[in-house]
Amino acid sequence: MSLSRFPSSRGRARAAVLSSTVTVVLLLSACTSGVDDESVVSPSPTGTEQATDPAGVTGSGTGAVATAEVPGGLPAGVTVGELPAAADIGNDNDKRVDVSITGCAAVDGGWGASGQASNTSEETRNYAITVFFTTTDSTTVDFAVAEVEVEPGEIGRWEASGQFAAPEDMFCVLRGVG
Repeated sequence: MSLSRFPSSRGRARAAVLSSTVTVVLLLSACTSGVDDESVVSPSPTGTEQATDPAGVTGSGTGAVATAEVPGGLPAGVTVGELPAAADIGNDNDKRVDVSITGCAAVDGGWGASGQASNTSEETRNYAITVFFTTTDSTTVDFAVAEVEVEPGEIGRWEASGQFAAPEDMFCVLRGVG
């Protein structure tokens, strides 16, 4: 019998199998959301949202409406509007670097964003700026588009606002520039 400080190849194989099994079990247990499937607002086959939470979200169609504060969900009274498909939002990287959001605040009946487009090119540019309005939990509630034409080397100011029931705090996210 050999006394070695290293396990035999058979011992290493067992350790590898055990280690792999433990890893898989840990990964699978981390994947559970802890959310009851009956309390989730999810897309329906028609692309609209279907609310199924009897404790706080009701309605269907182009948006679900929260009727009570739902942990991790929409604040009471907030609706999710119809949003454009990702493929329909312009996203020109050369133009996007020229655009910034400088303001994000509540407006009468909704929320608004403002900013500027600094034309760094040698030709006049038209900017179509898409802004998403999101809750502080990152749920997109609505969007707005601003268009501004800017001469070479100049700065153009823009504003975009949406009319919707908004929570007290929102984020304005620059979603695309075309």
